[in-house]
Amino acid sequence: MFQMLKDYKAPRNNLDDEPGLRESRFDVAAVIRPQLDALIAGQEQVLSAEYYFLAGEHERVAALFRGRSLKRLTEREREIYGWSQMILGDRAHSTAKIDDDRDAYRKAAEHFAIATKIQATEADALYNWGNVLFDLSMAVRDGAMEVMTRAAEALLNRAVAKYRAALAIDPQFSDAHNNLANALADLARAEYPRSDNGILREAFYHYEAALRHTQTPDIVHNNFAKALHDLARITDDLVLFKKSMVHFQAAGAANPNYFSVYLSWGHALADLARSTGAPKSYKAAFEKYRRAAEIEPTDTAAHHSWYYTILEFAKKLKGKEKAAYLKQAAAVSAEQKRRRRNLERRILRSEGAK
Repeated sequence: MFQMLKDYKAPRNNLDDEPGLRESRFDVAAVIRPQLDALIAGQEQVLSAEYYFLAGEHERVAALFRGRSLKRLTEREREIYGWSQMILGDRAHSTAKIDDDRDAYRKAAEHFAIATKIQATEADALYNWGNVLFDLSMAVRDGAMEVMTRAAEALLNRAVAKYRAALAIDPQFSDAHNNLANALADLARAEYPRSDNGILREAFYHYEAALRHTQTPDIVHNNFAKALHDLARITDDLVLFKKSMVHFQAAGAANPNYFSVYLSWGHALADLARSTGAPKSYKAAFEKYRRAAEIEPTDTAAHHSWYYTILEFAKKLKGKEKAAYLKQAAAVSAEQKRRRRNLERRILRSEGAK
């Protein structure tokens, strides 16, 4: 032991003990204290990080590890750091979408970029980073999916790359398959109906893959159906319309109370009716709008579309049948106005309570 202490160049005590005892009076604490302090500091940091994480103080977790090499962190530290970055990224992403804040989109991407460097969070971070880019592509188009700008297309292609990278890590990542399909279907709007519709085929492949692995088939079927409907509406392709109906029906069967399914299904049937002029498609659209309105008693979107679609249909009719549908349109409009008034009252009460 004494030889080890000599190698460490530990200082000697100044006590005037007998020569035979001086060898044993090395200040052992001076050797081990720095190592002990470092060990304690490291343990304290881990404990602090865990405490902050459990307390929801994810910014403080990030601050603890900021500037430190990831290679020097323990596996537990990397996990805490990675999931904190994921949560911070989710928060920034939500803020970006609500406030249309481009700086918040950038911050969200930065958090997810850090999380991609940590094995425990890599696939999820790539997926969420893709979502940020996808939503930003919508934001630069002011939410108009039909409008494809160069900036939006570039962002979508970057989103596609992130989703593909996530799937390379986890090929059964159903949400990544679903959102990759959504992004590809969006890109296909700009490409279709060129002779090579490989983008569209790949989108359909990933929807099918998502359905094989998902625990939420209603969501995937609904997205698949909406993508098919969007393309059918743009191209007036009846085959795509029919395929969309299959997936709307599957989504409705999986979740009979899914508002978005019935609202979107109504839109698809209304567009099919406009394309073919078939009365049965109009009537089927009315039924889906009615069901959507039933599911969400305070919403007005279904009544809005329902009303104008009835008026469209009534123009094709005559006599008593026309009068009956105009009467139905008036009732739908009255209910829409009632719901809107109730919504305005709730908003005013909410603002008054602040």
